Order: sequence, then structure tokens, then C-alpha cells
Amino acid sequence: MARIFFVVNEHAGDGRGRRIFQRVRPLLNSDDEIAITRSVRDGQRLAAEAVRAGHRLVVAVGGDGTVNEMVNGLAETGFQAVLGILPAGWANDLAYALGLPTDPEQALATLRRSNVRRIDVGLINFGGARDQRYYVNMLGMGVSGEIAAITRGKKRFGGTFSYLALLLSKILSGRPTRFQLSVQEEIILERGLTVHLANGRREGRLFPIAPSALLDDGLLNLIAVEDVPILSRPLYIFQVLRGRLLEQRLVCHRRVEAATIHTIDPLPCHMDGEPFLLQPGQQARVEVRKNALQVVAPEPDSP
Repeated sequence: MARIFFVVNEHAGDGRGRRIFQRVRPLLNSDDEIAITRSVRDGQRLAAEAVRAGHRLVVAVGGDGTVNEMVNGLAETGFQAVLGILPAGWANDLAYALGLPTDPEQALATLRRSNVRRIDVGLINFGGARDQRYYVNMLGMGVSGEIAAITRGKKRFGGTFSYLALLLSKILSGRPTRFQLSVQEEIILERGLTVHLANGRREGRLFPIAPSALLDDGLLNLIAVEDVPILSRPLYIFQVLRGRLLEQRLVCHRRVEAATIHTIDPLPCHMDGEPFLLQPGQQARVEVRKNALQVVAPEPDSP
């Protein structure tokens, strides 16, 4: 059995990280090691330190934000180690895309079996080799980024239903943002409500933004929603919940290896649920890194 280095975010999922790890802790091996995150980006630091200390299986006990931090920590060491996930967040969208069990004991058993897959990651470059970050499930822009910023740390207040109510409110009141989205120098969009560059299938636990996305095809799913008339927006939300957004008018869908974003207005964004802001006049390039990340997960279902 592989020796595991666990990075535990006890605050993930409003304390779910602590509760889940307490359940599985009696099942750990004597040579497993544990580190607890204490502040923002601790997951990144601890993952990188674990790899440099010789660990080859590093497990995130937390949600998508914890996973994102640890992926960036593994990137610092050239993705030499394997990432495992014990899902303990609110959404667990990457764990869903990987087909990981939601039961903690079953998830630990999956880690012990150590079946390793290689999957793609997205890379966002903000203008230099040192000014970049990786994401593994979803990059959202526009209204999606605004919602990530508003709901950060507030999902406990009503959970899924408050999130859905906020989404409906924001979609109905949101205005399109001006920015240029280009693929191979072709301008795809100059203003829109929301744009995703998806590696995984869903965000926010409820919303299958890219239901046909594959984690290992070397492509990102670009999904851009233009300025939908306000009276039509509830229908779009309903179609997202049904997994049929890509069939709607005013929705552009392409599978791409890279895209460039040049902002005119401030552009709220999120990477794997972690919010950030692109300032007016800022440019960012997003590209896929094929099969860069090794993860412990079941083999994907055959098409």
C-alpha cells in the first residue's frame, strides 16, 4: 500500500473537512503523514514541501479550492507526485468528474488501490512565467465569477437553495461585460454574460456547464453566453440544470487548446471556485496542458 501524505483543510465545506477526516483517521496506516492547512495557499505550500520530502502520493482532504491549491503546489515540483482526493467540500466538482466515491471510507479505499490516471489541467498566464496559475476543473468569467465572489464562505447559509436563489437573482440583474475573447486570433466574443473554459463537467455542484467534457482529451470546452434578453434568462438557468445549455441560442461552444482574454471592463472570474478579478486593459492567456496531472481515480467509463 502506498504511503500517503494527507493535507487536511478542516474548514472545507463549513467544517466538513474536519468531520470527514475524523471518520477516516482510525483507518490510516502508521506511516501515513498528516498536515493541517492554517491559511490561504497553505495547501499549495504543503503539497510542494511533501513532494520535496520524497512523498509520491499527496491527498487533498477538502473541496475544489483545496484541490486547486495542491495542484499548484504539485506544479512547482514539475507534477512529479500523484494527487489523491478525499472529497470534503461543498461542491466537489472535480471529484464528481473523476467518478470518486462520496462515502469517505470508500474514497479512502480507492486511494489505497492507487489506480493512477493522467488528466489535463488548464493554465492561466497573466503576463509572465511567474504570474500564472493552474486550474483543473473550471474557469468561469462574468456572472459566474461574480457569484463565486459573493458566495465564498457563505454556502452554509441555506446551502444549495440559497446558492440557486442567488444565481437566479444575479442572472436576472447582471449586465454583460465587455471583453475580447479570441481563439487563434479570431475574436469569438466582445461582450457576454458568462464564459467558461471547462476541463470538468460542472460547477457549483448543481450546474453541468459542459456535460460532455473529458478530462483527458487535451482540450478545454469554451462556452460563452452572449447578452441573453432578461425575460429569457430563467429559461437558460433551467436548461443549465438539465444539462442542455449548449443547445440554446446565443451560446457559443467550441473545444479549444488555448484562448486569449483582453478586458475592457473589470472582469470577475473564478478558478475552481476561487474568485479573482481581471482589471480593465489586462490580458490573460489560457491554455491546456495535456495529461500533466496524475490522479488516483477509477478508470473512466467507456463512451
